[in-house]
Amino acid sequence: MKGRKTHVLPEIGFENLDLPPHVLSLLVDMMLGNWQPAPADLEALPSHLVECLHCQLALGTLIALELHSDLAEEDRGTLRNLLARLTDLIHETQIDDLVAYLEVLEVQGQDEASSRFPVLAEHLKHCQDCRSTIEETRALLRSAEQVG
Repeated sequence: MKGRKTHVLPEIGFENLDLPPHVLSLLVDMMLGNWQPAPADLEALPSHLVECLHCQLALGTLIALELHSDLAEEDRGTLRNLLARLTDLIHETQIDDLVAYLEVLEVQGQDEASSRFPVLAEHLKHCQDCRSTIEETRALLRSAEQVG
């Protein structure tokens, strides 16, 4: 695992997600019907959203909250599908951090891994798939160490 380069997320609060380059406020305005984006605006939204874990997590939270509102079943299905796709994107975005987190976890322990990757540590509290990936990888490492 050594030598793998990963991006470390800057520690920002959700209060900063309404400032550029983040697109959360635009997404909220679009969802509320307060903003009708031009085609050029629509092209800019996904490029940032694909890269920014903070905006992905915030959007996922907004979708999850919206699922608890009074919606038609068709709209609820659309939001569930969108949330599933967003969850896949979040996992793809975090894969490098997951590897780096695992390396720190193995070498320096849980506290250091959680402090160096706070967003991922929080995600792991709620995501069984990612927790399983960490546990299975650690078991595989232990097995490989025993075999030599």
